Amino acid sequence: MEFTNPGFLYGLFALAIPVIIHLFNFRRFRKVYFTNVKFIEELKQETQNNRA
Repeated sequence: MEFTNPGFLYGLFALAIPVIIHLFNFRRFRKVYFTNVKFIEELKQETQNNRA
C-alpha cells in the first residue's frame, strides 16, 4: 500500500503527539493551598459559634 502524499500522514502523527501528552498531563491534579483558606475557615467557625 502506497500513499500518494505521506507528508500529511507524518504531519497528523506529529500533531497527535502533543495532544496525547496534553491529555495525560491533566489526569495528575495538584491540590493548591491558599493562605486565605485558614482565615476563611476561622471566620466560618466563629460565625457558627455566634449563631449557636
